[in-house]
Amino acid sequence: MEDNQNITPRQNIHFCPSCKSENIQKLSLTYMSGASKTKGVGIGAGMGGGVGLGVGLASNQTLLSTMVAPPQISSPLWGALGVWVGIFMIGSIIVMGLFPDSLINFALMIALLIASFWSASKVYHRIAVSNKAKTEEYGKKYICLRCSNIFELAQ
Repeated sequence: MEDNQNITPRQNIHFCPSCKSENIQKLSLTYMSGASKTKGVGIGAGMGGGVGLGVGLASNQTLLSTMVAPPQISSPLWGALGVWVGIFMIGSIIVMGLFPDSLINFALMIALLIASFWSASKVYHRIAVSNKAKTEEYGKKYICLRCSNIFELAQ
């Protein structure tokens, strides 16, 4: 049996930095190859003339596929919508309470509407950038199928 410390990988072949195995795979490929979805439809007829229809959906996933699942990303739309509604609704209540039935009320509501849209766009952008970074980082990672080490390839 060979000592793993003495193994030198061939030139231009990617390998695991931990055990030097060439048996590596992208996390995304490992995840997709271990996940499956199944659909089924069944039709039945009874002795009394009754008819039945059944539809089933199932998904299966290997333990390895579960282990290398992609990062959870959040929808930027919901975060932005929450910020917009929060700022506009709370601001509206405050403005209506401080300046009822006045021209200042109208001007402040317009300013509040603009400010809430601006804040929501900033939140949307921040969440979208974060999601993109998580996805790009996940796309660079590999797993060694020999020792289960998760790593990025050295440049």
